[in-house]
Amino acid sequence: MYEFFEDLKDSIFGNERQADLSRFADRMGMAYQKKRGIKDLEFELMDLRIFKGSKRKTIRHFCTQKLPNIEGSVQLFDYQYYPDSGKRQTTILIFESSAYDFPTFLLRPKGTFEKLGTLLSKGKLEFHHTPAFNKEFVLNSSAKDLVKPYFQKDVLDLLLTLNHLTLEGKGRYLMIYEKSKLQPIDKLLPFYEDAMEIAEFMHRDPPSEFV
Repeated sequence: MYEFFEDLKDSIFGNERQADLSRFADRMGMAYQKKRGIKDLEFELMDLRIFKGSKRKTIRHFCTQKLPNIEGSVQLFDYQYYPDSGKRQTTILIFESSAYDFPTFLLRPKGTFEKLGTLLSKGKLEFHHTPAFNKEFVLNSSAKDLVKPYFQKDVLDLLLTLNHLTLEGKGRYLMIYEKSKLQPIDKLLPFYEDAMEIAEFMHRDPPSEFV
């Protein structure tokens, strides 16, 4: 019912976001769909944090493109969902590559109080050669020792300049987004390019040890 009223509103008043994303997709050589069912996403993605819970979930402005540089493809879309705190919207990029083989992980920016706790704590550091990174991010995974080799120093240094981004990974998928942030059209290309750089850096066989 909710999607019906959204579509009705668009047909009556138009949808500037739709027009902007359609033009962006055309400019980037991407295929565009006005909307897509959440169940149309790959089943493995449903285990990732942002897709869990929430009774209503909607995908709009779905763009996709083949990416030979990572031996795979990318999906870009606006994701609307309704956790207990009310409506949230996030622009998501999902990179799929046959070269990826991630254990399930979530790398997210720390909140203010978490950063304070890091400064006061003398606990274990996830990335002991890059202390600045430990202050900015938290890594969640049941297989951290398998995840960390993907995060070589060049990746950590890049993410420190993009410390607003969240990364989730599982198997051949790498998902990048800014929590509860719908990317405005004038910021969409930089967001895409930053995420692409991360995806390319992580497109390699991880060494047995991380730096």
